[in-house]
Amino acid sequence: MKKLALLFLALASATVLWAQHCGTDQHQAKLERENPEIKQARLKMEEKLLSMDIGKFLESKGIKPPDRGTRYNGTIYEIPVVVHVIEDGVHNTVTDAEIETWIENTNKQYATTYPSFFPEGNGNYDGNVIPIKLVLAKRDPQCQATNGIIRFTSTNAAYKNHGVNRNNTDGVSNTDIKTWSPHWPEHSYFNIYLINGFDSNFTNYGLMGWCGFPTNTDQNYESFMKMPVVTNNGTTLAHEFGHGMGLHHPFKGIGQGSCSPNNNCATDNDKVCDTEPINIIFNINPFPGEADINPCTGEAYQGGQHNVMNYTSQPKKFTAGQRERALAIFLTHRENLTTSLGGTPPSATTINVTSTTCSPNNTPNIYRMGPTKVELGNIINSTPGYHDTEHPYDYIDYITKTCLNSSFFTEIPNNSSSELKVTTIGNKQYIKAWIDYNNNGELENSEIIGEKYQDAINETTVFSFTPPSNAVTNTPLRMRVAADFHEPSACGNYQYGQAEDYAVTITSILPVELTTFNGAKEGKAIVLHWKTLSEINNAKFTLKHSTDGVNFTTISELAGAGNSNIATKYEYVDTKPVVGINYYQLSQSNYDGSHKNLKTIAVEFNDTYANTFFNIYPNPLSEKELKIEYETNNKGTLDIMVLNMVGQVIKQQRQMLSKGKNLFSINLEDMQTGVYFIKVNEAGKTYTKRLVKN
Repeated sequence: MKKLALLFLALASATVLWAQHCGTDQHQAKLERENPEIKQARLKMEEKLLSMDIGKFLESKGIKPPDRGTRYNGTIYEIPVVVHVIEDGVHNTVTDAEIETWIENTNKQYATTYPSFFPEGNGNYDGNVIPIKLVLAKRDPQCQATNGIIRFTSTNAAYKNHGVNRNNTDGVSNTDIKTWSPHWPEHSYFNIYLINGFDSNFTNYGLMGWCGFPTNTDQNYESFMKMPVVTNNGTTLAHEFGHGMGLHHPFKGIGQGSCSPNNNCATDNDKVCDTEPINIIFNINPFPGEADINPCTGEAYQGGQHNVMNYTSQPKKFTAGQRERALAIFLTHRENLTTSLGGTPPSATTINVTSTTCSPNNTPNIYRMGPTKVELGNIINSTPGYHDTEHPYDYIDYITKTCLNSSFFTEIPNNSSSELKVTTIGNKQYIKAWIDYNNNGELENSEIIGEKYQDAINETTVFSFTPPSNAVTNTPLRMRVAADFHEPSACGNYQYGQAEDYAVTITSILPVELTTFNGAKEGKAIVLHWKTLSEINNAKFTLKHSTDGVNFTTISELAGAGNSNIATKYEYVDTKPVVGINYYQLSQSNYDGSHKNLKTIAVEFNDTYANTFFNIYPNPLSEKELKIEYETNNKGTLDIMVLNMVGQVIKQQRQMLSKGKNLFSINLEDMQTGVYFIKVNEAGKTYTKRLVKN
């Protein structure tokens, strides 16, 4: 009997040892020990959350968050990702198609449409949408076409034999990995590293990965995961990027067998008030049901045993509170990822600005001085305020990177005041900004738009300014924003600080001052709303729709207000949205025929009355035939169309559908190499997927 008890104890220990787990807490603690500035930034954000009206904050970003427990119908943010696959020629590897499916499944988990997840609803055992869609990069840092997957084969013996070192001295460091395959710019991409293993463990068990918090410095904002996570049909990526949005484990700080303190839900445990205090779930057998008692509360479980941020064998949900926290932190520190152009195909559009006659510099330091956030019009750019050999941020010219992110350039009016907001953290700093009003490449004292010694730590400085009457208009001009311990000059050698350049166009007439443009699913339609504060000679608005974010078709034209200096609201109901992501582009036209694109948004439409699965493979396609999987509850017909990049149908066929799973093939041997779209239509419901043909 004693031997049997010991056997059970050994098996239980093995279960704990080999269960899948996350290393974010340990990784973050190590970073914060080595660099107190990283801890300071995280704690500053936690302090800010306590005084923040999250609803008003999110509404200021153009979305209206739902009340707790209600359905989400706001903006879906597309985040470009680049996946670095570090192979060793021996152990785990994954195909491009498997990575694409992995990303797609993660998006379904965030959207509550993944097969095993709770559908969106109001109860404890319902899901809540996390409004994030990860998209593989379509343009690289040089603005050339890419599939967002970078492969590097290492011949390093330590990596081949031990993988990445986390808890011992064997293997290579994550810094070594990033030397082999460097980060793509963090302002426009989220970097994911797929490695062979951790600490000689190459299996689908043990440590599976970790992710940096959004408050980290850029070089530490990334995720490392073992390759098996791609094909194990799990939620590792959804879990890890949850950390990347600022979410904690609901059992933070306490291991299996004891309950986390939760005296104040806003400051204890995971700091989310609708996640119940809970233990780690992964090795509780049998799995707790709805009627079982949670030992941490003395009451029946409230769905926490299924929370994706827990360690659980049945992850099925996020909570509304987790969504609010994730949005608040992510949009404070990583909002520039939502304005990135990295997830869209390359375009020929460039912004040309007169070259600067000088570039400031300083000595590498770790004092985290310099601007950490710059806001002016469309410019909303978060930066690390940190200088080291990996990220020499003493001076960065974002004008050279405008093809990567729309938050590096803006328009401002010439006849009214604009506000420049500059945030600094960590130290008292002297902040100064210039605009090259005469466009001669020199930043002169007469072109200073604001300066102030900010003696309050961790504050935002606001400069209000109006361009002079002789400023060059309708031409991109250079704006430089600098911060240092002592007063910075436009071209000097900074003691500790940094400078950043952006493109600003002073418009002679701002025809429409648009304050909001958003959309939401209502029933079987999408309702679009936008609001203007003023309009000058505005003849009409044009609404265009797209299923891929590239090819747009006009769906409506609405009369403008002509000339107006009062707030005006507009609404349009799209009664024929497609299932999935719908892109809407709003533009305005003046009476003289000139026009301007105002904003493009993405709105997700989930048809709750359908139960449909659609997939294509292999993708990329190197074979003669493309396979199309389609699952439905209905009998009927399915129209399959192949479209080129300009939306022309170049091949189509009709297939008979049966209830359940259907598998079709279409021969694409005669098609040239390139990017296409596979569009299917069942009784008016359309679905589209992107195909790369090699």
